[in-house]
Amino acid sequence: MDTAALKHFLEEKIDAAAKQIQDKKKADLDHLAYGQLSYLMSLRRLVEGTHTKEDLGLHDAINDVLEELGVIGLLQQSGKLKKAESYLKLITPSPTDQPRTLPNPG
Repeated sequence: MDTAALKHFLEEKIDAAAKQIQDKKKADLDHLAYGQLSYLMSLRRLVEGTHTKEDLGLHDAINDVLEELGVIGLLQQSGKLKKAESYLKLITPSPTDQPRTLPNPG
């Protein structure tokens, strides 16, 4: 998945979560949709290079959990990440690497 495809994916997911809140068909799911929006918008800011320190903290914590679960180690073993790299390396554009090709999650 390239950066443009990731941005398109994020926009679709953000729109769907916002629509879920707007439709008010299932008010009890608003909190779920809000959580999705919060994460997806943070990820979009990282991809676009407009992230905040809070965004960095959120994704640092996620990376810590992925490390503890062994996911980061598997990515390192497969060569998708170098030692000490965060999962964000897989999703943030690199100016020296344009166009960026991202791993296919499927």
